[in-house]
Amino acid sequence: MVRNAAIAGLLEGSENVNRINAASVAEERGIRVHEQKQESHRGGAATVLTIELHTAKGESRATGTVIHGEQPRLLEFDGIDIETPLEGNLLVCRNLDVKGVIGRIGTILAEHEVNIGNFALGRERAGAKPVKALSVVQVDAPVSDKVLEALRSIEALLDARLVKLPEAGTSEFAAATMQERGHPNQRWPLCFERRVVSRRCRSVRANCSGRRPG
Repeated sequence: MVRNAAIAGLLEGSENVNRINAASVAEERGIRVHEQKQESHRGGAATVLTIELHTAKGESRATGTVIHGEQPRLLEFDGIDIETPLEGNLLVCRNLDVKGVIGRIGTILAEHEVNIGNFALGRERAGAKPVKALSVVQVDAPVSDKVLEALRSIEALLDARLVKLPEAGTSEFAAATMQERGHPNQRWPLCFERRVVSRRCRSVRANCSGRRPG
């Protein structure tokens, strides 16, 4: 079920894809899926889920967990450690780790009267300077395309996108947990299966060729 939930999240936006048929749809589209389990040694998180994507355009990796049975958290993305809630309206920004970027993000949001509920930061531990950094900003309401364009105008900002997820504790969130509902343009796997083995890590690797087999 964890594997199917992850696949359904990745294929969100495709017609008639759900937890039941996700594996067969992936096979039809030439997507190879590999699942493995191993002991988790990540801090205080007893159970974590890691998903790796391998495509012709590159690779991507995300790690998350669920705390208190109903609060999903992102723990790491593409080698950058970051802890942030996976609910509500999230502004996800990639940037070079140089001075002034965080301030500019805050200023632009304030100028457009966007209220910040949570601001999480992370950056690469090593690499050529300046290293890459990641910001996940939880805001009270979805932002407009105008705000996104203003953010993308920041010189050191590499990308900015809006991710809309259900609020934890709501009926919409409960439905999303069961049906893998998410943001159509969001290609990162953000659906977590709660029935996982305690103190275990599940890793789902997907090789996406983008071609139907045969």
